[in-house]
Amino acid sequence: MSVAELPPSAAEPQPLLATTRPASAWNLTVEQAVYLALFTIAIVAHVWGLGTRAYHHDETHHAFFSWRVYQGQGYTHDPLLHGPFLYFANAFVYFLFGDTNVTARLSVALFGSALVLMPYLVRRELGRSAALIAALYLTVSPVFLYVGRFIRHDPFAVAFELLAFIGIVRYVSTRRPLYLYLVAAALGLMCVTMESFFLYVAIMLPLVLGLFLWRVWKPGLLILAATAVAVAAFMFVLPGEPVRSAGSVVRDGGSYQCP
Repeated sequence: MSVAELPPSAAEPQPLLATTRPASAWNLTVEQAVYLALFTIAIVAHVWGLGTRAYHHDETHHAFFSWRVYQGQGYTHDPLLHGPFLYFANAFVYFLFGDTNVTARLSVALFGSALVLMPYLVRRELGRSAALIAALYLTVSPVFLYVGRFIRHDPFAVAFELLAFIGIVRYVSTRRPLYLYLVAAALGLMCVTMESFFLYVAIMLPLVLGLFLWRVWKPGLLILAATAVAVAAFMFVLPGEPVRSAGSVVRDGGSYQCP
């Protein structure tokens, strides 16, 4: 048996020729540049003259109790003041930059500015044009600008609500567990921010359950609808009609009184 000999050019290993270009640095797209421009405008609009406007009654409370946390005097929950997230976030800003009229509103201003970037995270599901329009609206809206410079829990709550929504949408699209963790984190932060957490869950949970049952077990939709009717009846029908009596509101069907 004879052994075929390979030609020298085939026997010796040859260096591989570069058929692809080396990995280059991250290239900024036009779409990303537009989002960064909107975010820059939002930052300037939210921070400009942040300490010149007189403090609202609510703002004085929030700034003061944040200062108490910063001074190490602790935090005691009071439903009148909502959840603790605002006070600890503001105390952290005080720790970094000192306690001034500007820094008391700084954390809120940053969250209000961050809202502008959130449509980018769901641009594939919402549509790129629609996401850009939403980001533009969040940038120029007088309501979002005013609330986004105001020391209240609302900017934090809205940011966490949008993050939870984004996590739900992205998980449905990708099935990546990362977005479930995002939903859980957003709901947890929402719970320690404001009581609107319960309203958000009451609005979103039936929708999510309805979509889940539609895909998995359609008869469950009837059970969900019956449960919703029963809850509405227990809350609004069975207690009776409100009747004003002696300066208070009572219900015919029970002893409920509301001053």
